[in-house]
Order: sequence, then C-alpha cells, then structure tokens
Amino acid sequence: MATSACSSLEIVRILKTEICSQIRIDRKTNTAEPKISIPLKISGLDAVLGGFPSNVLTEIFGAAGSGKTQLCLQLAANLLKTDSKAKVLIICTQERFSIDRMVSFLGDENSSLLDRIHVEYFLDPEVELHFFRFVIHNLMNEFKYSLIIYDGI
Repeated sequence: MATSACSSLEIVRILKTEICSQIRIDRKTNTAEPKISIPLKISGLDAVLGGFPSNVLTEIFGAAGSGKTQLCLQLAANLLKTDSKAKVLIICTQERFSIDRMVSFLGDENSSLLDRIHVEYFLDPEVELHFFRFVIHNLMNEFKYSLIIYDGI
C-alpha cells in the first residue's frame, strides 16, 4: 500500500524541518557551516552539478527503473568512502534494502563501511508516518547523519 499524497507531503515537511534543525550556525559570523558536496564520480554530472550539496533536501524523480535508487546508493558509497565520520540513513518503502547491492557499490574491500549505514524499512504507511512524526528526530540527533535517502515517495 502506497503512502497517501497527504502523508507524503507531511513526510517531506518533517524531513525539511529535521534537516534544517541539524545545520550548525557559527555564532560569531551568524552563517551556516559550509555545505559539503558529495561527488557522484560521474564526470559529466559532477561537472554540471558539482556533486550533491549537504544540508538541503534534493528530490530525484523519474520513471520506475530509471536509476534513482542506483544514483542514491552511489552517492552513499562515495560519501562513506571519502568521509570516515559520515553516517547514512536509508529509508525504504517499496522493496527490501539489498546489502549485496550496497556492497557492489562499496566494493568487497570496503564492506566494513556497512556499519555506518542505518536502514529502516516500512510496508505499512501508518508505521512509516509514525516513524517520521516521532522517531526520526531522535535518530538524527543521536547519529548526525550526513546523508538521508528516502526511497519511497
């Protein structure tokens, strides 16, 4: 069962609020900490986009099977390989997260990086909405995720 349009909008609103609450402000200059850019390691896209910025909500959309999840998993792998402190939250609502698929992006020699990936999986829209309303805030405060992938709207 898919998340309703109303629930999807609430989830996006919650994610925006949580992401904004995680941005650290330098009290001396009253500016947000510098954004990092996560490289895709796809030269054409990196040249145009400069990678994906942190501290913002970026929507990737396209037809089923067009590579949206692949792109996100590649971003996660690149981030984990380049930032030893990075942590990734992956929220799946359509299919189970495949560890083997993630290892294929990381490479067998980097499979220990899986320890810095937190996966949540929801089939029930009510449980998913409860997670966004009552759980994600505490998770984000505790783990300080560098990247959140929500594969399901």
